[in-house]
Amino acid sequence: MVLFNHIKGDLSCLGNTACLLSNNTNNFLLCTNEEAKFQGAYLHCDKNDEEWVRSGSKAGAPDKGFADRNKEHYRGAKSAINDPPSTFYDTFPARNSPRAQRIGSKSWEHLEQHVAAGFNPNDPVISEFKKDYDDGGLCFFSSAEIQKVRQISMNGREENQKIFCIVAYLFELAYDLALDPRKNVSSSPGFEA
Repeated sequence: MVLFNHIKGDLSCLGNTACLLSNNTNNFLLCTNEEAKFQGAYLHCDKNDEEWVRSGSKAGAPDKGFADRNKEHYRGAKSAINDPPSTFYDTFPARNSPRAQRIGSKSWEHLEQHVAAGFNPNDPVISEFKKDYDDGGLCFFSSAEIQKVRQISMNGREENQKIFCIVAYLFELAYDLALDPRKNVSSSPGFEA
């Protein structure tokens, strides 16, 4: 977060529940063009209120990226029934959703999806995630932890994809913790489950 200038300039003056992320959305890539194909962690910003409201992650299938996940979110936002219940879709229903009349002024159309930490899932460098830092990798995975990952069942995903999912969830968690909990509309169990 610090490396990409995603954090506010002076954290010492912020309250316990303040969002730690910079309000300058220019520091974050929009999930458009090539970035829309990335996987990893993403954020949603309410452009109307100029605040970050959700973090999420997308990893696994090498042909699906952030834009595909956002299309899934849009289907939930425009649905007539919010089932399973989602605070995100209740707070930001699409304007063409029958639920939009009951909610108030916020709508899906106020949201922008941004890259928090994104990677091309087809890039060979992804294998660096499974190497321990001491071995020139990007993470701190012991051989025992890698062995545990191998034993996890993740819908037929290969080892590299499993590691990448775990790394994406880790980034999602980090960005989730940086959000103001009073504004965070993520309530669906993802990696937390």
